Amino acid sequence: MSLQLSQKGKQIIINNGFWEVIHDLRKGGCICSIRIFNGSGKNILVSPIASYFSQYSEIDWVYPDFRDEKDRDAKAEILKKSSDRIDLQVKAKLIDINLGPLGIEVETIYEYHNAYIKVHRIFRCRKKIPDIINVVGIGSIETIPELDYWCARNSSRREINETAREYATFVHMPIARWGRVESSNYPSYIEFHPSHYLCVFNRGVEGIETFPNSNLKEWERGLVPDGDRCARFAIYKKFNPTRTVIICEPHFGLWVKPLKLKGEYRFTSYLGIPNVSPKGVNKKYMWINGVLRINKNRWASEDEIKEMAKSGVQIIIHHHDSPYGHGLWPDGSFFWPDGKYPPYEPVEMKNLERSIHLVHKYGMKIIPYFNPFELHPFAEVFKKNIYNWARMFGKKRKLFHNYTKGGEYGVAVCMQSGFADFLKSYIKKVITTLGFDGAYFDGISSAYCNNLRHADWEHTTVDGMIELVEYTRELVGKEGIIVTHQTASPYICVENLVDICVIMEDVSGYPSFQKGTPELDCFTPYCDFVNVAHKAICAYTALRPGCPEDEIKKMMVRCAVKGLSFYSNQHYPYWREISLRLAGRDMSEYKFEDYRKNLVVIDNPKVKGALYKSTDEIIVVLGNTESPKEEHFSWSIDLNKCGWKEAKINIVSDKQRTPQLEIYNNTINISDSLNGYEFKFYYLKKLHDKKLI
Repeated sequence: MSLQLSQKGKQIIINNGFWEVIHDLRKGGCICSIRIFNGSGKNILVSPIASYFSQYSEIDWVYPDFRDEKDRDAKAEILKKSSDRIDLQVKAKLIDINLGPLGIEVETIYEYHNAYIKVHRIFRCRKKIPDIINVVGIGSIETIPELDYWCARNSSRREINETAREYATFVHMPIARWGRVESSNYPSYIEFHPSHYLCVFNRGVEGIETFPNSNLKEWERGLVPDGDRCARFAIYKKFNPTRTVIICEPHFGLWVKPLKLKGEYRFTSYLGIPNVSPKGVNKKYMWINGVLRINKNRWASEDEIKEMAKSGVQIIIHHHDSPYGHGLWPDGSFFWPDGKYPPYEPVEMKNLERSIHLVHKYGMKIIPYFNPFELHPFAEVFKKNIYNWARMFGKKRKLFHNYTKGGEYGVAVCMQSGFADFLKSYIKKVITTLGFDGAYFDGISSAYCNNLRHADWEHTTVDGMIELVEYTRELVGKEGIIVTHQTASPYICVENLVDICVIMEDVSGYPSFQKGTPELDCFTPYCDFVNVAHKAICAYTALRPGCPEDEIKKMMVRCAVKGLSFYSNQHYPYWREISLRLAGRDMSEYKFEDYRKNLVVIDNPKVKGALYKSTDEIIVVLGNTESPKEEHFSWSIDLNKCGWKEAKINIVSDKQRTPQLEIYNNTINISDSLNGYEFKFYYLKKLHDKKLI
């Protein structure tokens, strides 16, 4: 898809084939409409995405409220226009409908990319501003109430107060928090410093996200250079009309002196809108296996690689950054240090090249692991650059080594430093020289850093992370593969660029405070999120070695009815039983409908049903998700609700090779049974001219 620009009267319209955004020059040039074509298809905004400088009063019903959306004569200019980038400049004034202009002009540059919008706002004081302003909002959003789930990540300020050593690498990458927007005047989420991330969404349908750029100084100290002050970043529900609200207020000073405004104030943030395809989540690539070293010979044999392909595996991830030998070889003797090239000695490089050749021979793709937040001391560039590139935190600003058995993974580095340019060139060299098909990124996240060798203030890594994924997509092209590990940090703008997101490494908390498979309805909302990238579960934290087999089977069957796959090499013998049943199909032609859609009606609550549907085939997935014992049930499906007109249908189960049923109407009702935590697939195919398609 490519960006398209048009104008209708005072409205400027930009779309990329997945969504349409409308700016209205009679409303300050603000974004007043966002329609996601394959979501609900309606405008998800209740009011324009606006900025405001206000004299909020808890006493007066009406108070001075100067907003860009109140300018009825905003000006616009196209600064750049191409198929993958449109820069729209809008100039407006902050106006109160009763008091008129405040004397502050707003220049906003909307930098449109196919995957995200980067918004640069400059507020210029054109005259002396009265000392009355106590609240400043930057790009706050009001949406339709159907966007009733939220996700947020705390500010760096809150997270750096954590002192527990075992959380050292995590407290500076705030973990995502999820919830339902409550029907209450009290916020479902609130933070008094700039949050790393704010998102509201309708699960499995659509949503919108916003978050600050890497420059924390703009957001933390832009309005009040010295001294303490309070911000307000919140998600809550408003009424009359009912709507879901994201508040982004870098200054919320009701109980302090009003701001003394002069000069310029700059704020840069992102908007993410999902690129939802007509069939929802693109499941062309679902099944990924782990590193090639799956036996004591270090490298998989040709027969093993051939078997993976036959079992439906599509992507091999060569993830080999750990010096821990797992009992297969001495610790520290054989691994790929992050940033080192070539990664192995000549003998092992030949083995790697042979494995890449075999993976391609059997029709699969192979991608290497890259770590955007660590650099190993074995890398040639380490010694010269590490103090300039390091991601530091805390008063002592020391290097943080991520030690493990057999050595270390590396030292924390920052994507806002020169490391970003090194990593891009390293990725290009690895992929193009060795013939890999893309990249697997661990931890695409906004992490805190206070290393003043590469920045003049505290900052996060989010700009560099997003640019990295965008760069890699351009490098590998549309046919290349990008997988990201996103457990802690969902991003719509990243999902728009990748094929698979690996999630739920913290499925039972990190470390594993609990062990075992979550209840079916307790899987994170990230599993369906905004209907863009396929999700693969990283389940090892729940299914530790030695766990009961029933726990593994329970995880498999629950993921089957949720349309999830796995990134878990150790559980391959279990999940291959699911991948085998979908092998040989182009799953991008199918739309998945999970058990909550109730398209498969079952008379036993312990059994759930989901389906994949295409033009000529429906694959029904049945799972005994709740019982360790055999369960009997009947299931039915109304094919009209699945978009099929009346036709002759052939039904085959995965247990039979010959047709089980032939029907001539669109209502199916079948009695069946499943053993404890067992799943079963039925294949419904249309018959044309008595020939099976």
